[in-house]
Amino acid sequence: MTSQESSGALQGNLRKLIEDAKERAMKRGKKIIGYVTRVEPVSYGKENFIKIEIPFENYVKDTLRVGNFIGISLLVSKSLMLGRVREVERSDLMAIARIPSIGLAEDPTSLTTPLALTIELISEILEGEVLPPSSPVDPQSPVFIPSDDFIRENLGVPSNGIEVGKVLEGVKEREVGLTLSEEMLRHHILITGTTGSGKTNLLKVLTSSSIYDTSIFDVFGDYFDLASERRGYVLIPISEHNIKGGINRFIDLVLSRSKLRGARKAFVEVEGIPSYIIREGEREFHIIPFSFRFHEIYEKLSEVNTLFSVQGSYFFPIITKKCIEEHFSDPEELTIHNWEEVCNHLMDDMKLANSTKENISRNIVALRSLGIIDTSLGEGRYVGFPRLEKVKGLKVIDLRWTMEVGTRAATIASFILADNIFTHKDEIYKSGGEVETSLLVFDEAHEFFPQGQREENKEALERLINRIMRLGRVRGIATVLATHRPEDLNDLILTLTNTKIALRSDESSLRKIQMEEEAKFLESSPHGFAVMKTFAYKVNKIYFKSNKYG
Repeated sequence: MTSQESSGALQGNLRKLIEDAKERAMKRGKKIIGYVTRVEPVSYGKENFIKIEIPFENYVKDTLRVGNFIGISLLVSKSLMLGRVREVERSDLMAIARIPSIGLAEDPTSLTTPLALTIELISEILEGEVLPPSSPVDPQSPVFIPSDDFIRENLGVPSNGIEVGKVLEGVKEREVGLTLSEEMLRHHILITGTTGSGKTNLLKVLTSSSIYDTSIFDVFGDYFDLASERRGYVLIPISEHNIKGGINRFIDLVLSRSKLRGARKAFVEVEGIPSYIIREGEREFHIIPFSFRFHEIYEKLSEVNTLFSVQGSYFFPIITKKCIEEHFSDPEELTIHNWEEVCNHLMDDMKLANSTKENISRNIVALRSLGIIDTSLGEGRYVGFPRLEKVKGLKVIDLRWTMEVGTRAATIASFILADNIFTHKDEIYKSGGEVETSLLVFDEAHEFFPQGQREENKEALERLINRIMRLGRVRGIATVLATHRPEDLNDLILTLTNTKIALRSDESSLRKIQMEEEAKFLESSPHGFAVMKTFAYKVNKIYFKSNKYG
């Protein structure tokens, strides 16, 4: 073969590489709009950025903006890459030719220069598998507008899960749903965002579409309407402060504050606990007021009340159990109100240190003052406590009434309920049964899991967090936590949440969740715009807009 023939064969092979690349691009995209640049070397590695050029006539037809997705069909590796526009550059012909401008004369023909784009490479489909970009990007590789399916495949969006929004392309939504899979939920999710950023809307979208048994711990009553619209349950931990006028009058107050004054209520029982069916028009839901019985929860109190010292936490349930065995034929007879009178002497008998005795005594007084334990209805009757695993469906734990007593009343009530769920699932798990997923949602999570505590209290809180999140994960407990103050959130929460979603936030909040590089986008982003970082997708970071609830 002569050198001329060899050169012709090489050109033919190269031409085929380009034609094959075009064919692959057309199968996975809408149209070819340009090529990887020829006028400078194409390199990436430390940072995944390359340059491409879009002919002027294509630029005019298909306006490209920062944030747009771009597909690249590579010549030699025969793989396909997905990229995102990070910078756009337009130059007049005179700038390219470095000709100084004289005067202000117009020349439209000098505008017909290519659009230069800086592309951030996101992922690569190589031999049918989605991987981080690694193949050399050849000059003249065709650049195309990707299809929704191509974007979905490259991002690794789970096919099954709860859809909470649409993937963003710049400031526009693509028809690519952003879904949260069961695995993502079980590895826990943290949502941050300032007031008005769309945090509550996102939580409502997530929980209203949940196929799992779902409990929402609601500090301000933001989710009452969700339960009423979805035929769910509103569980209200109540104290003696709430029911001085009787439970019926309290339920009327709840309905009045919730703008349901005209609703009809009917008394029923759910799992032996007094309940009210509320009906207004097509709405029908349950309100279950409840409280706790000391003899049923005393073993949990030392775990969920973080004011117990290590020694106090250890000895309190031992003393209480011994007290019941020695003094009562019926455990119900021991209450939070008579504990000191009946059980105090056992602390002396066991020769506890004075500091431990004082810690236990202080906690008994503090717990009694909350009014949510052994809440009396008079004549020896007490408000009961439902087992949450028996109340199936969407449950909103309306904590605003206990918040009026104090934050500790609300958090202890929430922790007892969460521990109740954990205990039930632990029994199933240890017996070898199939554990179904339960979703726990904590809005205003910094109220439940604060950072700024004394070291001994912080240790107790972190034991509780580990129990719910680390041990709970394999027992089917999934958690979603939301806050507008991540800097006030216990650091262990940040460690145990493997997916983080940030809506509009300031830079200090973003820095706390290691997303400060998104400050420019998120500090002034519109309602519902968000960035998600997760281990569960093929790419580390996704921009999306949440769906609108309702």
